[in-house]
Amino acid sequence: MKKKAFIAAIVLILVLIATYSLSWFKVYRMTEGYYQQAEANFEKGKYALALKGGNDFATGEFIGAYQQVIEAWEGKGVFPHPGIYYQAKEMADLIIQKQLTPKDIDAMVKKYLKQDKRYLDTALFRKAEIYQEEGNTAKAIEAYETIIEVFSIKKDLAEKAQERIDQLKES
Repeated sequence: MKKKAFIAAIVLILVLIATYSLSWFKVYRMTEGYYQQAEANFEKGKYALALKGGNDFATGEFIGAYQQVIEAWEGKGVFPHPGIYYQAKEMADLIIQKQLTPKDIDAMVKKYLKQDKRYLDTALFRKAEIYQEEGNTAKAIEAYETIIEVFSIKKDLAEKAQERIDQLKES
């Protein structure tokens, strides 16, 4: 009897491992497609689309992006993370820090604010920094104020934005 219970336990474990492996592979294939779509849009200079993704209204298809790759692998218990997860995180940061202009950020915020706010706070903060670097104090303050207004729930970000406003007003 003990031998049958042991064999049953081993079989159950193998079934669980096989099921998890198949699920992992399915997620990997899906995110690999999203990553390829993101890369194609990045190469075309469509940085917001590469970052956030969206619906192609002409075809009715969803266009994947770095955000979907990251979100698919961030869930609790989802491991191991494949290389494209880390690459997508690097590309998302690169887009926000180096590729998006204030005009791009405005368009992205307008398009995505009511749908999905991920990355919008970081992009808006970067917009304010760009204006600050350019010496455009009024626009920098306006951008920091927008962060405080729209993302007030993110206390640390709102406080950092307020500190920047205070510094700009003092100088």
